[in-house]
Amino acid sequence: ITKPNFYQAAKFMVGANRQVKFHLKREDSTLPDADLTILDNTNIAGGTSVYEVVHQIQLARKFELDQDRRSDVTLLINGLPM
Repeated sequence: ITKPNFYQAAKFMVGANRQVKFHLKREDSTLPDADLTILDNTNIAGGTSVYEVVHQIQLARKFELDQDRRSDVTLLINGLPM
């Protein structure tokens, strides 16, 4: 899922009816399509969302001249970094 700017990404993360869903169309047409709920803003602090705080996560460099990056604290909601 790629968005052109921060505004479009934030708009996507709010979702329709406060739920962020994604329709996954499979390459293999024999398999059915899947509707995934990525984030459910209606169930904050419980429900179906899973929260995790991780410390010192290391992000690999994208280009050879870049440096490896390490963030102090990252909030993961359903495994997605926020």
